[in-house]
Amino acid sequence: MSISAEEPTHSLRPVSRNILLVAGESVTQGDETRENYQRMEEWTRKHFAVEEVVGRWSAEDFMTGDHLPYVGFIHRGTSSLYTATGFAKWGLSNGIAAAMILRDQIIKKPNPFSDMVDARRWKPLKTGALFLQEQFHVTRHFIGDKICALTAPDISTLQAKQGGLVKARGHGTIGAYRDEGGVIHAVKPVCTHLGCHLLFNNGDLCWDCPCHGSRFDVDGKVMHGPACQDLQRIALDW
Repeated sequence: MSISAEEPTHSLRPVSRNILLVAGESVTQGDETRENYQRMEEWTRKHFAVEEVVGRWSAEDFMTGDHLPYVGFIHRGTSSLYTATGFAKWGLSNGIAAAMILRDQIIKKPNPFSDMVDARRWKPLKTGALFLQEQFHVTRHFIGDKICALTAPDISTLQAKQGGLVKARGHGTIGAYRDEGGVIHAVKPVCTHLGCHLLFNNGDLCWDCPCHGSRFDVDGKVMHGPACQDLQRIALDW
């Protein structure tokens, strides 16, 4: 594995003699995903003889305010519920380290790193600014996306392999995706976690929650939490 020094960073991982895994760019949501994929492909073709792009995907990386993972008891009121998160793009190594720490906690074995990454820690001086920034981001989407929903275009404007918020006769604003065959997949575009309006990810063809990272496929099935409940599907009667 290797990682570049410039920004945005790109990391390389040979999968086989013929396949190279390239990661990089920054996490975005909604309409920017397809553009990110295009930039990634352009960078790769510039440095390697690419014959074919065999797959692509995006994900969200969870980062803590002090840049250390949260590992251990999930809150101070429990002695049996554990968590491990906030690996900040280093899950391959930090995930293994977290598993070792959790193993030691479960069998009551001292671990020299437990206190450093204790999930119950709270450091306002180190995390306060980032915490406020993230809450502003969530609030902006929670309010702003509801306003955008009021000005959504008519469903007739959807092209093949395109999705987004649209107006549908008899249903108001809905989330819809028109597949290659012209079939429209319609859902209620409100996250079942805490009610944020969803954005359509045109790179992965799914619905993303800009507030807390949940994902749903075009038919509303949960692909990624924290949401546990599928979206409400809408039956169009025309």
